[in-house]
Amino acid sequence: MPMNTYPAPTDYFKAVQYPARAFTLDSLREATFVTDSLGLPTLATGTSAVVFHAVVRAEPKALRCFIRDEASTKDRYGALGDYLSSHDLRPYVSPTTWFDAAIQVSGATWPVLQMEWIEGRTLDQHIDVLIEGSDTGALATLADRWRELITILQRAEFAHGDLQHGNVLVDPEGRLRLVDFDGVWIPALASKAAPTESGHQNYQHPRYNGGSAWGRWLDTFSALVIYLSLVALAKNPGLWRPLYNSKNLLFQQADFLSPFQTPIWTQLGALRDPEVDHLARQLMECCDPAWDANTSLEGALEVPWWRKQGVPQPDLGETGQAPATGTAAGASSTVPRVSPGRQAGPHARPAQWWAEPARPPGQVPPAQVASRSRAVGILALCLGLVALLAGIKLPALIVVGLASGAWGAWTLIRAARKSSRPPP
Repeated sequence: MPMNTYPAPTDYFKAVQYPARAFTLDSLREATFVTDSLGLPTLATGTSAVVFHAVVRAEPKALRCFIRDEASTKDRYGALGDYLSSHDLRPYVSPTTWFDAAIQVSGATWPVLQMEWIEGRTLDQHIDVLIEGSDTGALATLADRWRELITILQRAEFAHGDLQHGNVLVDPEGRLRLVDFDGVWIPALASKAAPTESGHQNYQHPRYNGGSAWGRWLDTFSALVIYLSLVALAKNPGLWRPLYNSKNLLFQQADFLSPFQTPIWTQLGALRDPEVDHLARQLMECCDPAWDANTSLEGALEVPWWRKQGVPQPDLGETGQAPATGTAAGASSTVPRVSPGRQAGPHARPAQWWAEPARPPGQVPPAQVASRSRAVGILALCLGLVALLAGIKLPALIVVGLASGAWGAWTLIRAARKSSRPPP
């Protein structure tokens, strides 16, 4: 087996049946693995690793064995360990320990990541139990706890990188616990290359994900997807059965593309709930292909200034075509649609980005034009100043300096005027 090819789950499964022979560390050699009814080790397999439940020196642990090259590294988890030693994020984020060359498989040694074993259900399993009991109060509480969790993590400059139902556990006390930190972002990793994974596609921005989203606000989009799902389910648990497919909560990747006429938008609009309407509109705004994660979840939820000033907004419940099929029990089968822009004064904001004509290929967005204009203006001013200084010895350059400076100032004034206008 080539050294850069990691073992398969079955290879690890066979090895851990004989821990005294498989592991290189005394603590793991003496470990007792939890088994099924056939006496075989239980395991959970993901895209990057296989996880075993073991008792290590009287403490329940999760032993994570990697099955894919470059899934993560000792340096990344070492940086995470240092970060958690000075930022207590328990119980949401538990410490991890990376052991190099800890298990022998197929004639080579491989790393093992040891973590706290967390009893509980994955987020989707927990929701399913609450749905079965029609416990809307518990669903509302879960939504509140999710928002609180994201606020705590983002204030601490911690981004998980792959927020999705399978990486969020709910323990017996109802606390939210995160697992799988291969894609984590913390300040110490800001200058490092982004992980090779880009997160679960049913929770990530269709274009702004993975390496392009690498930064402090990496989790904002996926956190909003989950928060809206939880709030909507608390309003109407009937959304769950027709929309959940074991690989999502309510949304799928195709739902993040305009014109937002997939079943989930139909059913959210049919709720006619102000809170759900607001969250749905905010998520639509974040689905903009030109969107850039530069704020927290709380920032993404904030009402824009043009709405605070009473500018009329599109009604998510307006319909413009035939009813859709597959709606939740008791829900109106209307398709949410954005109305044409309606003016209300000189600063009224017309239709949102998804209602605007498609931008021709290669056309630069206005915000980028203004940004580039500022950069050019500053460069022209600097060149003008240099020319003026050089004009002390070469008078002819004084004219060049004055012209360059004047043009740079004019460019900056134009860019400032454009950026001060209300959003188009």
